[in-house]
Amino acid sequence: MTGKTLQRNALSLPLALALAAAWLPGCEGAGDAGALWEVHQRLVLGRGELPRAGSLIFTTDVLGYLTESELEYRLGEDGSLEGFRIIPLSGPDQGLVVWSPDGGLEKTTGGAVRRLSPRENEEAAINALFLSGAYLELEPSFGPEGEVILNWDGALLRLTLEPDGRLSGAEVFFDERIWYAGFGEPGDGAPHLSRTVSVNPGDSPAYELERAEFRELDPGEVDLTPPEPSGLVYDESAERTIPLRLAGGMLLASATVGGLELELAVDSGAAISYLRPDVAEKLGLVPVGESLVVSLGNDATGHGVAVVDGLVIGPVTLEGQTVVIGEPSFLLSLVAPFDGLIGYDLLGQVPARLDVEAGTLELLPPGAEPVVPPGAVVVPIHLPGRLPQVPGELEGVGGLSFILDSGSPLELLVLPRSAGRLMDLSGAQPGDYTFMSLTGLGGIMGALLRQADYYLVGAQPATGVHPSFWRVDDPRVTYTLGEAGGPLSVMDADALLGLPFLVRFAAVIFDYPRERLILEPRAEGPAE
Repeated sequence: MTGKTLQRNALSLPLALALAAAWLPGCEGAGDAGALWEVHQRLVLGRGELPRAGSLIFTTDVLGYLTESELEYRLGEDGSLEGFRIIPLSGPDQGLVVWSPDGGLEKTTGGAVRRLSPRENEEAAINALFLSGAYLELEPSFGPEGEVILNWDGALLRLTLEPDGRLSGAEVFFDERIWYAGFGEPGDGAPHLSRTVSVNPGDSPAYELERAEFRELDPGEVDLTPPEPSGLVYDESAERTIPLRLAGGMLLASATVGGLELELAVDSGAAISYLRPDVAEKLGLVPVGESLVVSLGNDATGHGVAVVDGLVIGPVTLEGQTVVIGEPSFLLSLVAPFDGLIGYDLLGQVPARLDVEAGTLELLPPGAEPVVPPGAVVVPIHLPGRLPQVPGELEGVGGLSFILDSGSPLELLVLPRSAGRLMDLSGAQPGDYTFMSLTGLGGIMGALLRQADYYLVGAQPATGVHPSFWRVDDPRVTYTLGEAGGPLSVMDADALLGLPFLVRFAAVIFDYPRERLILEPRAEGPAE
């Protein structure tokens, strides 16, 4: 999928800790910072204590698009943030976000449970930490300029307090990211909560939170049970193998939605299912919210979202499925006439075997374990969010993350956040590049194409029977020219690994439940 539904290198945590160490008590101004912290606690808490559990409604403004959500949280006996859940009430993700020490989980209406990406998990945790007031219970150290330093669950917080004790700003240092936050005045009826919070995750798009009503809860009322998968029925008697048709660089499969026969692109890069507006009109779908879609034009556009019943593909029926309704670009419509896309909502719940040579997709029953054939390459997949990511290396630069995108006709598309850096490190000259334009669900983006030396998917050989990496020599690599800090920067990856990589193999097994990709080499070697 070349249009995506909604990192950067920053000050590392060790360096941030080193900075904090220079601001331990005893430094000049530390006493003033300690006094300010006491004033701040009195200002925020008044004569009471933090509620041990609460619920609040807040609105998030991201790039001009509003989403209303409910946050429920629970604090431990010591005031630490024990957990929370965020329930979006409008917008595309009308599901549930649950935070726990093991990381957040999210489920859209009728969708598969997914784990939040590191960026998403940090974002949700930061919002809950400040909106619940749990930061007040952390043990502080003090800086010379009135800063309060807090250590929280592997992250470092540096707070800025005004002379009257009001919290005006914060910097949160994680291992790879730095977040900036600004705070409004405390709200009536909930003095431990700011009315507004502005969050700027480094070079990614900033957003604003505005709190509405708050009510105190009994701690037992906050349910932090992780969500269960839902909305899938598997027909054991149905044919599990689906014929595929290749058109415009996409794999198309027959499907039925509400009794209407459609042709959907099977797209591992589709974070949420998608239908064209004319198809939605035939189905009589009524939008229930709006989704923010980031395109390869590096812009963000709003699209309506609706819920469909009975999306049938092979033996699988998805019930109560959330879909985005949007018009693909004119050029994409010409090269790939399709009715919609389906990706994570399907692949996230059942193992699937793409037989490249036969042109079929086999959907295995939920819980079935695919067979690893002799000589197959097993590559670990991480699923932070709805986009499958595999470790990668490009011309000696390791530690990269590639999103597996069967909906992309390009073999390796480097995203704006990493394009400049990887081009500089390649040692290529201006004459080595060819300019081209890209198009997807959104606008057009310029890009540079060059023949690279090699890229590698997976990790270097590990202990075990099967190798865990695959090397491709002399590939065509495309570097996007968009702004590094534009909307595409919300994707926690360096590049998209497209369909041309997958068709190098005889078959590919998407085994999301076991977080692995199984590559079956062709008998005569990889296809070029």
